[in-house]
Amino acid sequence: MQEFVKPFHHIKTLRSALKSVDSSELQKFIDKMNVILQEKQTSEKEEEQRRREENKKLKQALSEVDKILESTGFEMEDLVIAKATKRRVPTHVLHKDGKEIFYVGTGRMPKEFEEYVNSGGNLDDLKIKKER
Repeated sequence: MQEFVKPFHHIKTLRSALKSVDSSELQKFIDKMNVILQEKQTSEKEEEQRRREENKKLKQALSEVDKILESTGFEMEDLVIAKATKRRVPTHVLHKDGKEIFYVGTGRMPKEFEEYVNSGGNLDDLKIKKER
């Protein structure tokens, strides 16, 4: 895509690229480019209109929420959503049937790890070695 657009950035390069094209062919190019330009401008206007309508709906919804909060005595700050907790980094990995199964070392052990330990395997053998 970028290679196609490069000659259009500078008039000298464009002249050089279109040197062998006669004026009637060049006029056809221009007409086609004008059609494409009009289509693009129309779609951009439609997208901008859609964005405006979305913003208008959002503002209306927020004003309704504000009214509800005001009638109940709450404020927007009271509705702070709890931050998502970070996922723990896996400390053990087991390769079984071409899949990697991870275990973080706390909580309930995956059944594949339980089977491995019950069959005489050592959990320390599955520790992920940290590279520095």
